Amino acid sequence: MASPSRNRIGDILVKARVIDDLQLRSALATHDQWGGRLSRIIADLGLATDDVITEAICQGLGMQRIQLGNVTRDAGALSRVDVSLAEQKAVFPVSLKDNGKTLVLAMADPTDLGTLDQVAAKSRARVVVMVAGEREIEHAILRHYRGQEPVVSTRFGGNKRPGSSDAPEDEDEFKVVDMSGNTVVKRIADITPPAPAAARSGARGAG
Repeated sequence: MASPSRNRIGDILVKARVIDDLQLRSALATHDQWGGRLSRIIADLGLATDDVITEAICQGLGMQRIQLGNVTRDAGALSRVDVSLAEQKAVFPVSLKDNGKTLVLAMADPTDLGTLDQVAAKSRARVVVMVAGEREIEHAILRHYRGQEPVVSTRFGGNKRPGSSDAPEDEDEFKVVDMSGNTVVKRIADITPPAPAAARSGARGAG
């Protein structure tokens, strides 16, 4: 049985014309076989970039987006959410407000109410949700929990860190958010013949 969260994200992306019904069915089939979050599957299939997906979710739900490349490390917020939970659920605790009574939380899938309830219970705080891309959340977890710069996968299977010049710029596969909040999205789909919907969404993927 399809989860309400999965169905809602799929409906939002189809309504926003990020993907079409056929592409949604393909992504759902992949989800049924392998699991995972639908938004991540759609990005991994090259149907749309993380950036386009995140913007569509924000608009579809009327929620605010946060650029995690700009945030300052909040040790108090990080202590309220275990890193394992953050990694598993694609969430990132941004900051504590109101003397620790309110937790600002970035989520890749803000329709996942089960995860929201779990974070609220573990953090013992009222949770205010903002939206961020899943890879952006992964990078923030590496930086703020683990003190590491994210390693970016490249077209030929090598790795590099954001901002390094070891590999050509057009080989990047992941979204990079620099310390000024500027975002660059480089994907395999950008440099190989894309599917029709990928061409439609890719033009918006560098925002």
